[in-house]
Amino acid sequence: MNSILQLIKLNKSEKHGNMRNTPILIFAYNRPEVLKITISSLFNNYGFDQHPIYIFCDGPKVNTTNENLIKIKEVQNIINDFEWPTPPIIIKQEFNLGLANSIVNGVTKVLEKFESVIVIEDDIKTSPYFLSFINKSLEFYKDNSDVISITGFNYPLDNNTITEETFFLRGTECWSWATWKRGWDLFEHDAQKLYNELSEKKLFYHFDFKGKYKFSKMLKKTITHNHSWAVKWYASAYLKNKYTLYPKYSLVENIGNQGTNQSQNLRKLLGFIEQNEPINLLKENVLQSEEAYNLISNHFKRYNSSTYRLFNYLKQLFIKG
Repeated sequence: MNSILQLIKLNKSEKHGNMRNTPILIFAYNRPEVLKITISSLFNNYGFDQHPIYIFCDGPKVNTTNENLIKIKEVQNIINDFEWPTPPIIIKQEFNLGLANSIVNGVTKVLEKFESVIVIEDDIKTSPYFLSFINKSLEFYKDNSDVISITGFNYPLDNNTITEETFFLRGTECWSWATWKRGWDLFEHDAQKLYNELSEKKLFYHFDFKGKYKFSKMLKKTITHNHSWAVKWYASAYLKNKYTLYPKYSLVENIGNQGTNQSQNLRKLLGFIEQNEPINLLKENVLQSEEAYNLISNHFKRYNSSTYRLFNYLKQLFIKG
């Protein structure tokens, strides 16, 4: 039996309506140093001690190297070294599931017990105000079916002219996000079905941010490779006309490429923590910000046309499995 099913004893009668009790799900594999930063930054968030913690540690791939086995063990050692306010539930896989299966299975099972989840991968550094924004938003929009998720991420947009602290975009985001059970229930596993519907409704251009980033090609590739949870999550929400709340300035930073020669350029593409104070404005009306949509489209155009390696790196992050 899958160890996720074995180790998470979920009592469906135990529901947690208070969003401050929303579990944080951390997904890790073989990157001990970035995981240490990810967890440390969460410890610096107000209210972190009020959240149940689930940590999903993926196992080794077939014929993996000794070096990789050591890194996987280091990940587990780092988790054990932290003085957790409440002991986390740690799910260790004997064999490698891949990120896609790990996230989809983990989120699905935890949402059998809880009404909402916060999802963090092992390469996301958070602002001290990340959790307060996520918790406040989860509570505020919990009964608004137009809102499918909350994210702490936004791209570092040139000439950011967005007029309010937060905005909505149709679809979802995969770097630091939270959702409710009602939102995750809309996740469509069948990439072919999603691709066909986008094609029939002639939505590729808008789905791809005016053709500036080929999410539709990722989705098509996923039909045969079946390893991208993120693009299916985006398409599932997009086709249901559901929206994600974003901050104007990012509360998170992707640190998965720290220490490489590309890191500074990647910060320009992927973003860094710009928001280091509380976010107070939540919007009653759920409408897409065309201003933000256009700025992000231009952001993709600028970096995808001038730096192909950055484009390819972003693509691999989005479809990694």
